[in-house]
Amino acid sequence: MNHEVEFILSEEQIFKAEQKRAAGRYSESAQSTQAVAEFPMEKFQELTVDAKQRLLMAVRINESSKDTMADMSLTAPSVARHLREAKEVIENVYHHPEVQKAVKEIKTDTRENPYEFGVEMLGDEVSYLVALWALTQNSALLDLAGKKLDRAVELASEQTAKTLMEFRKARIANDRARDWESYRKLKASFESAVIASLAINRFERVSTVAARFALDSLKYGHLVEGAKAIVVCGRAALQDRSTITIFPREVFRALTKEIRHFVWRKTSSNDYSYLQLRDN
Repeated sequence: MNHEVEFILSEEQIFKAEQKRAAGRYSESAQSTQAVAEFPMEKFQELTVDAKQRLLMAVRINESSKDTMADMSLTAPSVARHLREAKEVIENVYHHPEVQKAVKEIKTDTRENPYEFGVEMLGDEVSYLVALWALTQNSALLDLAGKKLDRAVELASEQTAKTLMEFRKARIANDRARDWESYRKLKASFESAVIASLAINRFERVSTVAARFALDSLKYGHLVEGAKAIVVCGRAALQDRSTITIFPREVFRALTKEIRHFVWRKTSSNDYSYLQLRDN
């Protein structure tokens, strides 16, 4: 059986799946990459480097789409279902020994653009842990997320990946401390992430980082900095029209967060031990 033909998506299919994810069509992007998530991993080492790159690119779209669907779900059972599906991808693919070996060597995508798979996959695990924390309120999950971000920053050699992980780490720290010093570090990490992403025309990442910093700033009363970040979102949208929905989606996500989490608590089973990630 030619597993590469059966499971591995073409560049065009991956690009279309990523467009769906970037546009907020998470169910469609997860569905269009599901076959890759079910790849028989005992055959991974037999793939060409190009096929490994395409598999990892597609499976990241699949996993991150499921994380986002979990975070946006309205009830606790729905959150748990999406997290269970994301957990399967993380443990079956991300944590597979051959994948862990490959990501130490593969540093670009199929077009030779910088792509630190190991770093970005650690970031995906952080998204999973933060979503699980929101469901369970187990603070140990945030501690683990912080450790994974520390590891990601340590491993990253490419500035876009490194600055994004530093920004994500600063957001968690700012949410927990809520003081001027933590916000100052958040602002510095935001500026670094934007500069690094603009340097390689990663406008989707610019817009996402700017939207989240804007909302964090407004939430804690830093109105001028929040307004400036919104302008950054607008400029990114002018460069890449596909990013135009990112800020409105992030606003909706932020405004409905408390309502979603209230419903989660009311519909929770209180036993989510099966969603804990195995040690890697």
